[in-house]
Amino acid sequence: MDLGWRLTWKEKEAEKGKGKEGKNGSLSPSHSPPKATKRVPKARCFGKGFWDKRKIDTFTGTPVPALIFFCMIWALACALQIFMGDVKGAFLQSTDMNAERVYARMPAWMPPIPDVCPYLDMKPKKWERVKEYARSLLPGQIREVVRSLYGMSVSSKLFDNKWVGTTGQAGFERIELEIAVDKEKNVLINWIDDVFNLIAFGQVERVMRHLQGEMEFKKMTRLDMASYKFKYAGMDFEGDKGGCRVLMSSYHEGVSCELDS
Repeated sequence: MDLGWRLTWKEKEAEKGKGKEGKNGSLSPSHSPPKATKRVPKARCFGKGFWDKRKIDTFTGTPVPALIFFCMIWALACALQIFMGDVKGAFLQSTDMNAERVYARMPAWMPPIPDVCPYLDMKPKKWERVKEYARSLLPGQIREVVRSLYGMSVSSKLFDNKWVGTTGQAGFERIELEIAVDKEKNVLINWIDDVFNLIAFGQVERVMRHLQGEMEFKKMTRLDMASYKFKYAGMDFEGDKGGCRVLMSSYHEGVSCELDS
């Protein structure tokens, strides 16, 4: 198939955190609500004319808001620690089980690769690797696409299988859509690659060491139980002196905007 690319925009929240996160999603002691949302440019590649009409299992559930609310009550009652996480490159960490391989033809025109890294947040060693590989690609050349899972109908299912297997090794069993518990009363919730962990004090190190050993996370933030504010699955959570207020105003605003348009 032919390969094309488009320059698009992605909304990104600028966070103002009290703590500093370490490498590979190391824990941050606290979390403050995002200050603003900004757009950043993002180049996306896509396959042109590729259609796979085989019948495959693509279903991936989403957690029920009422059950997330119940889990939050459980966390407060048992004094569980609350963690928010985001799996880095989730589909690239999934197991590619496709029997057929995908090969793509590079675009007829490709931009020149600069010697100096144009990305301020990229380390020099990584840029050297990216630059060397990018310059090895030639216009019109055919290359195998490894782990070509992003955007496929089965992508979320493959990652979900990976998540269930990883959490199962730590003793968790899924009891409802995207909600898993273990014998120690800990709870793991995932909305595809956005994870919401409720873990007892004495179990934090064991569970987090296992998860971060099996997967790479963009971040894994421990919320300050005395004061926190975050959004998850269309629900707005706001902590206050050991309690928690849960609203769905953001979800209703989004639905209202879609209906109005």
